[in-house]
Amino acid sequence: MSFLNFIHKSPEPTSANEQGTAGNSGAPQLISEEVSGVNDEFNQYMEYYMDMIRMKSKGNVLIVEDDEFCRFIIENAVKEYSREISITTCASVENAVEILKSKPYDLVISDYYLEGSGNGLDLCHHVGTFYPKTKCLMMSSMNFPQYKEVVSKAGASPEFMEKPIKPSLIKKYLTSFFQDLNP
Repeated sequence: MSFLNFIHKSPEPTSANEQGTAGNSGAPQLISEEVSGVNDEFNQYMEYYMDMIRMKSKGNVLIVEDDEFCRFIIENAVKEYSREISITTCASVENAVEILKSKPYDLVISDYYLEGSGNGLDLCHHVGTFYPKTKCLMMSSMNFPQYKEVVSKAGASPEFMEKPIKPSLIKKYLTSFFQDLNP
């Protein structure tokens, strides 16, 4: 990732089972807001830099979340980040698979627990298989150690953000994501 110090890498995978396939290699990454040792001047510079990236950010984001309130928070955080991002939302893996056929998406933000059959990891595995340029971000109320255990058996290891959802953290993630997408 980039200049933002909010993505903490997990230890390297110890077996072939822990290798991810959904656009990420290795163990999943926890996305948190832990930034230490920064001063006000640095923070002002980073805010300016994030604004510059935000102005250039254009793309397509699919939000897959069955909880209407959480979907609203995520959608509004993306809208606040940039009005130039096209947002599509749905509540199930089945709907997401159909939506993904309609146009290319840059990012899928998905909850782990969803309506219907399948879960967010199933969706990210599908995305990694059929849309390798699309990145997945997983969100869940499970904690990171539980998530790592689930991911080690799933064959997909998207980046992970714990709930409750913090709009500021979503915006930081989007800054880093679009910086990498549109260098």
